[in-house]
Amino acid sequence: MQEYVGMRLLLEKQIPTDLVKAMEEVDNVSNWVAKELKQGHEFLGRFLTGFMEAINNAIIHGNKNDPDKQVRILVAVVDDDHVILEVEDEGNGFDYETVLKRSGVIDREAESGRGIFLMQKMADEVEFFNGGRGVRLRFALDKGV
Repeated sequence: MQEYVGMRLLLEKQIPTDLVKAMEEVDNVSNWVAKELKQGHEFLGRFLTGFMEAINNAIIHGNKNDPDKQVRILVAVVDDDHVILEVEDEGNGFDYETVLKRSGVIDREAESGRGIFLMQKMADEVEFFNGGRGVRLRFALDKGV
């Protein structure tokens, strides 16, 4: 985890490489974060969608559905105005710079490639780390909710 001034850790855990269990966890964590931070449906929708895409990518592309591998998730609040979500798999990483160069062009028939595009649309900032094994999403908190 990259340390930020004014950071407050909300959650850090490992989840199994199992899409059904992972999606249940994503739903539970997303709803808990929104409730804990007193956020409305708009924030919850953005956070949940970005989180789902990050977990899908980690399990399918990173861990290759290997049940012996885990996905690390971390959620933190920074400066009381945005949330950081990190999702990191145990795979080999990927050349995210090449993918990012073409991420604006979406092939709707392709089996993959939409996840990064959706994360970019949902989060205020998307950053890859650890050789592409991890993604850090930043979500602005709704004010006055």
